[in-house]
Amino acid sequence: MSEQHLQDIFRHIPAGVATLQGAELCFSFVNEAMRAILGPEAQEGRRLADCANQLPADLREVIQQVHQSGQPFVAKAYGLPGPLPKGATAPVLRYFDLALEPVQAAEGSSSGLLLFAVDVTAQGDARQQDNHLALETRRLDARLRVLTETVPQITFTIDAQGHYEYVSPQWYYFTGQPPIAAVDAVWPVLIHPDDRLRVLY
Repeated sequence: MSEQHLQDIFRHIPAGVATLQGAELCFSFVNEAMRAILGPEAQEGRRLADCANQLPADLREVIQQVHQSGQPFVAKAYGLPGPLPKGATAPVLRYFDLALEPVQAAEGSSSGLLLFAVDVTAQGDARQQDNHLALETRRLDARLRVLTETVPQITFTIDAQGHYEYVSPQWYYFTGQPPIAAVDAVWPVLIHPDDRLRVLY
């Protein structure tokens, strides 16, 4: 596969891809997805330093370290400011899985870098929503438990097989059973003998 063919593929994939060459780390290739991340300054032939406003200082430092050391770098869900939305006063953070890979010259030294970025913002938003729903469910469950344990009526829940999952404290008070009693095992013997056959069977 020719280099031109590879570049044609990389230009159209949804992940951000760029290569940097030379001591000043000039772009030798950058696709549209990466340009959307780094801004319009990310053009072939221009320096990475021209995109400084889009890159946090710690990431710029990491890029230099990878270039000098030849050691790759991977980051999960790294926050980068996105384009400023219309009418907004501050950019919205987007999250990316990043990979920085040294490009080796023939003699083994690092001649440049490959940058790869995958937008995982939606996954992070989904996880945050799941966490929020879980917290809200626990809050509502705690509120329901307080209500069921303070009203004078006996309340209970059973599963699809008819086994008790929860009974309120009033049941134990009314039946005189200790709170550690297994409800499934105990409640049949609490039915009046004259009614037991009719209720159970």
